[in-house]
Amino acid sequence: MTIHKILPKTVYEATNICEDQLENFESEIKNISEKSTTTPYFRVKTSHNVIKTLHRVPPFKTLTNEINHHVKQYLTEYGYSYDLASNTKVDMMWFNIGTKGNYLFPHVHPGSFISGVFYIKTVPENVIHFYDPNKSPFAEAKIMNEYSSATFTLQCNPASLLLFHSDLHHATPYQETDDEKIILSFNCGLSQINI
Repeated sequence: MTIHKILPKTVYEATNICEDQLENFESEIKNISEKSTTTPYFRVKTSHNVIKTLHRVPPFKTLTNEINHHVKQYLTEYGYSYDLASNTKVDMMWFNIGTKGNYLFPHVHPGSFISGVFYIKTVPENVIHFYDPNKSPFAEAKIMNEYSSATFTLQCNPASLLLFHSDLHHATPYQETDDEKIILSFNCGLSQINI
């Protein structure tokens, strides 16, 4: 007997990214945080609806270059062509500030190729969940294993970067701690190239 694992989903994780600049990033976000909103969909303070161009703001340009480097590594390891991997760049970036009671509903990032998150300030209790929306709603396996699990969870750590295809469902659960969680979320698009 053989059980084939098919159609894999991946999450790329890199740690210790721009670690020496975290306080600067936090300070810059706090300076512009009055331009944030909270909506029923985004149950955090977010600049998503008002400022999506943080990748062009000087304090975040170095981070954006680092993210673009990791996007290229991720896509190359995944098996994409050199041209595609080299021309996929951050084209949208915003901040989220979470406090006790905040959360994000499961969602995807339509119209984008690669999405990601960079953690500026967080505590070990904070996690992100990734979901497989194609699992059967009729029955759940009694014992979850590598074949049956419909969720994958990662801890949120300061100076860590996560990258994933934009159609991968993800969410953050209700935040239990009083500590702030400050993140940068972003999308990456394809330059016009011959694929």
